[in-house]
Amino acid sequence: MAGLPWFKVYADVFDHPKTKRLCAAIRDVNGAVYLFRLWAWACRYQADGIVSGPDVAFVLEDAAGWRGESGALVKALVSAGYLDATKAGFELHDWDEYQGAHIEKLRRDRAAAAKRRGDGRATVLRLTRDGHGTEREGD
Repeated sequence: MAGLPWFKVYADVFDHPKTKRLCAAIRDVNGAVYLFRLWAWACRYQADGIVSGPDVAFVLEDAAGWRGESGALVKALVSAGYLDATKAGFELHDWDEYQGAHIEKLRRDRAAAAKRRGDGRATVLRLTRDGHGTEREGD
């Protein structure tokens, strides 16, 4: 299994002030679509919600399906409060608060599967330079 198969989202997301700020910043009433695409990508490739590495802004915008001005969507996501800038890259705001229980279940399931296999290791999905996931040993 590659990451989380689903993510939690509240029904009021379209009317949330953050979403309204995002839509205004990118001048697109369907701005939540970019957000959902980014969250779905994170579920598959960055289940911990932390994204870093070379060309991180390009990776995030590509994951969201953004075809506008380079850097504009990331800037809008940060300004709206959906993305937090860090020294190493970005974090999806409050990702652990909303997806944490699901992420922890995935970790437990992987650890249990590794134990059943008898190899004592779990696989963790991490970001590569081109934005695609690769598996490696350990957490």
